[in-house]
Amino acid sequence: MTIRTRSAAAVGCIVLTVTSVIAAGPAGAATQPTVSVTFSGSTDFRFAGNSGSGTSCKATVDGNPLVLISGTFSYTGPGIAGDHAVRVVCDGGVSSNTVHYYAPRNPLNDIRTQFSNSSQGMFGS
Repeated sequence: MTIRTRSAAAVGCIVLTVTSVIAAGPAGAATQPTVSVTFSGSTDFRFAGNSGSGTSCKATVDGNPLVLISGTFSYTGPGIAGDHAVRVVCDGGVSSNTVHYYAPRNPLNDIRTQFSNSSQGMFGS
């Protein structure tokens, strides 16, 4: 084995070890709250999710409390016309991703709502 080969092998082992430690992450990491928006019937929306490892959480629509939660929740009701942000916010600044629902219910708004829910707001809509 040449010095060059030994050096490459040593660097490879170091990179593998560092990558393994970074990928493992902290063992006791908190779980993030979740939220989803689906449909109920032909006119209503269903909001569901959980508080993750957070305590004293609330599901919000446009920042206004919808329901206080600890654990899982589900709420069904009509939507207010327009584009609305839904998320779970807990004490300590922990929150879920933001998803949007679009009302009133019609084929175009339903597609927009489904896209936001399935992408978990990744694209800002």
